[in-house]
Amino acid sequence: MLRLPLASAFSIVCILTAAGALTALSGCEETSRAGSTPTAVTAPADATYTVRGRIADVIGDDVSIQHEEIADFKNRDGETVGMMTMTMAFHRPEGVSMDGISVGDAVEFTFEMRWEGDHRLTVASLSKLPEGTELEL
Repeated sequence: MLRLPLASAFSIVCILTAAGALTALSGCEETSRAGSTPTAVTAPADATYTVRGRIADVIGDDVSIQHEEIADFKNRDGETVGMMTMTMAFHRPEGVSMDGISVGDAVEFTFEMRWEGDHRLTVASLSKLPEGTELEL
C-alpha cells in the first residue's frame, strides 16, 4: 500500500476534483451573454401535424390547446402510435399571431414535433375556426 503525506494526498484529491469539474463543464451548452437560452427554433422538425382543437390557455409565448385525436402521430422511433385527445402546451414563436383568437376558441393549427432540444412542440400556424364548429374532444 502506498502511503503519502497528508498534504500530498490532499493535493491529489484537489487536482482530481478540479479536473472532474472542468470535464463536466466542458459539456455544457453555451448560452447568451445575458444567461438566457436562445428562443429561436433552428432544428428541423422530426414531424409536422395539422389538427383542430380549443385554446385552453395563453401564457407568454406558450399556448395550451386541447386537441382532437391525432391518429397518425409517430413516436421517437417512427412507429405510428396515435395520440388521444388531450391538452398540451406548445411554444408559439413571434411570427405566429394570436390576433382575434382567445381562450375557448376553436382553432386549426399545425405544430412541429422535435424529439430533441428546446421547443419540442412548436406551433407553425394557427387559425380560428368558424363559431359553432364541433370538435371531437
